[in-house]
Amino acid sequence: LVARMSQPSASSISVSSDGKSYVTSGGIGGTFSGSAGYFLRRPTGANGFGAYSTSDQVLANWDGTGKVAIVTGSAGGLGFETARALASKGAEVIVTARDQAKAEAAAEKLRALLPGGAKLTPMAVDLSDLASVHAFAQAFLATRKPLNILINNAGIMALPKYGATKDGIEQQLGVNHCGHFALTNLLLPHIIASAKSSGVEGRIVSVASSAHHMAYPEGVLLDKYNDESRYTHWGAYGRSKLAN
Repeated sequence: LVARMSQPSASSISVSSDGKSYVTSGGIGGTFSGSAGYFLRRPTGANGFGAYSTSDQVLANWDGTGKVAIVTGSAGGLGFETARALASKGAEVIVTARDQAKAEAAAEKLRALLPGGAKLTPMAVDLSDLASVHAFAQAFLATRKPLNILINNAGIMALPKYGATKDGIEQQLGVNHCGHFALTNLLLPHIIASAKSSGVEGRIVSVASSAHHMAYPEGVLLDKYNDESRYTHWGAYGRSKLAN
């Protein structure tokens, strides 16, 4: 159920072509209210899409020609489908996974689904390692490609035992939020520059979840980001999604 709810939930930022205007908006399914059952029964959100809208329906009237998108965690699941949908509309998609071999394998699977020359570039980034995040950002910027869309999708969920990233951050918070926070800040100046040069509004989307209601009662607890003594698998996952 939580995995199902994670599909339509997201927060997004629009970057205008003047590089100064940022507009945050709700997710595809609108604002969560009440029980999970209510959320899944709700037919549509304010933007006309709901929990059962497909990626192809959302992008039906969108032209991705000339646009470049990064989708983290695009080797499988929601990220793979997001990458497929964007590429099917003409966008160039940076297909990412924790290592280069997985990213290349995902790109090959996508090419098989998208005959006709899909524009796919496989690259590795490990969101649990901030050094890897920095290396990925530098490698992408070195390509001199514009960046119109950043979709922070990669994530891990409900790990039964406490674990920490290479940087000493509880794993779910580290991967689901902190790694993406760092990546977004490293790429934001380039997204703004791309919007200015093209006149096309940029977009940053962070995949969230209605499971943010499962977060610790005190909230995100950034001052206790690695407190093993109070770890619960759903509390930690909910916190990471609340942070998004």
